[in-house]
Amino acid sequence: MSRLEVDVKSIQKLIRSRVTKAQKTLTDFEGQAEKVVKEWVNKGLKSQTEGRKQVEKLVQDVRETVESSDLIKNFRKTNVYHLALQAKDELEKRVADTQEKVFEFLNVPTKEDLDRLSKKVDEIGRKLKSNGRARK
Repeated sequence: MSRLEVDVKSIQKLIRSRVTKAQKTLTDFEGQAEKVVKEWVNKGLKSQTEGRKQVEKLVQDVRETVESSDLIKNFRKTNVYHLALQAKDELEKRVADTQEKVFEFLNVPTKEDLDRLSKKVDEIGRKLKSNGRARK
């Protein structure tokens, strides 16, 4: 495994762990918000309907804040993102180069070779037809 592949995998692992941690934090927050609102309802400070609306609004506000945060907006501008894109491009190039070498080694004709051969066959076919007409 090349160093580039290891780097891509470590970047993917880092991103995956950060996303998982953020999801867990948001879930924990939702649970804590529900507990606080239940306490308010139990103490008579809010009705059940008001409490539910408050939790939903609070969670929605947090989600909107997270989604509109500079961290999320600027993620695509980070070096990690660009490194991952460069690694992806490099891997695709390597795969294409390797595929080309394998086809060359196996002597598999390219599309250009097949097109050239097809033109020659057409040309020979036309010549045969014209020679056949000339002899009649």
